[in-house]
Amino acid sequence: MVRKRKNDDKTLIIFYVILSLLIFIVLINLIIDIKKGQSITKSQTDTNNTTEESTSDDTDEKEMSNALRVVYSLGALAAVYPNETAYDENYEGISLLEYPYSVAGVHSVAFASHVSDFIYGKNASASYGEGFENIRIGDQIRTENDTHTAIVIYKAETYVIVVECNLYDGAYRVEWGRRINMENLSKVWYIRRTLG
Repeated sequence: MVRKRKNDDKTLIIFYVILSLLIFIVLINLIIDIKKGQSITKSQTDTNNTTEESTSDDTDEKEMSNALRVVYSLGALAAVYPNETAYDENYEGISLLEYPYSVAGVHSVAFASHVSDFIYGKNASASYGEGFENIRIGDQIRTENDTHTAIVIYKAETYVIVVECNLYDGAYRVEWGRRINMENLSKVWYIRRTLG
């Protein structure tokens, strides 16, 4: 019994170390992306007027604020719903109003909607979008031939990493860290939440 507890503790520690590294990588990538955007915007606005530059700065600040909120919230969420945690709720958040049609996958949708409300708050606006190139961390994406919903926790050029619930076995478990390649998301659509 004591030996099993030690193994469980080691697994939990490894999980949190990996999650912390993932969050750190996401933050670094966000800072790099925003810096790239600022240098492009700066060179473009040098030829335009200063009003456009201040609008761009406001947009960059909003994007950074949103990204930091998502990363911070995902870290807190991992403490509440660690890997393999049971989740058997029929939560209905505001993002469901933006789904273009009624979807299969009750528990995955409920979990994604719950996570979205946890990150952005229940009153944040929601919008529908399409295409892998437009996905950002914090978005709810439809996967598995439009039968499953997951939350993007990391995005690279050719794949995303997600947190999700009830993917295959009907055990209603939260799972962190599945990688989904871009070619498996060719017809992906997503729900994006934004702060006011």
